[in-house]
Amino acid sequence: DRAARGRIRRHRNRRGTTAMIRRLPYTVAGLALLAGLGAAAPVRAATGDLATAPAIGPRKPIALPAIRTLTLDNGLKVTFVPFGTVPKVNATLVLRSGVLDEDGQQGLAGLAVALMNEGHAGLDAAEVSRRAADMGASLGLSAGRETISASIDGLSAHGPALVAMLAGAVRSPNLLESDLPRLKADTKRGIAVALSQPQAVASL
Repeated sequence: DRAARGRIRRHRNRRGTTAMIRRLPYTVAGLALLAGLGAAAPVRAATGDLATAPAIGPRKPIALPAIRTLTLDNGLKVTFVPFGTVPKVNATLVLRSGVLDEDGQQGLAGLAVALMNEGHAGLDAAEVSRRAADMGASLGLSAGRETISASIDGLSAHGPALVAMLAGAVRSPNLLESDLPRLKADTKRGIAVALSQPQAVASL
């Protein structure tokens, strides 16, 4: 039995060696073919002066919309800019006061805006959002370095109502004292997070 098993193993080894020898010429031939293709493939050199910029084409005409500006009785300057064909209106009110006017009270502008975003004219923030959504609109206020912006955009069919809602947010904010502790805590957390980020610190 041992002799028979030994003959079987030697036979299998010879078959494996023979198969490898038979495949070897094909492998060598394939490598030679790839090497030949690589050697025969020409390398294309870049042509032209890469340091020279291409010539600038002719200017295309630009059709700017007609801008209309007027001043209200209270001195507020209003600018109308028609744009696009989508039946939407975007109204933005910009106040010239922002973070630079905080006079050392860091976070004051953001806190004021946060209070104004809590609702106006006796309506809470949820009701204001619901009424704005009924007009396909969104309302929001934000504080920048030099300005505070209040904006609303929605369907142009509700244009007068959208402007009235924007005016209410600016002229009649609720400014509830009960909202102040929560918003102050949020503002302090936001300042702490900003001071932990190098980019925010560098922009101070």
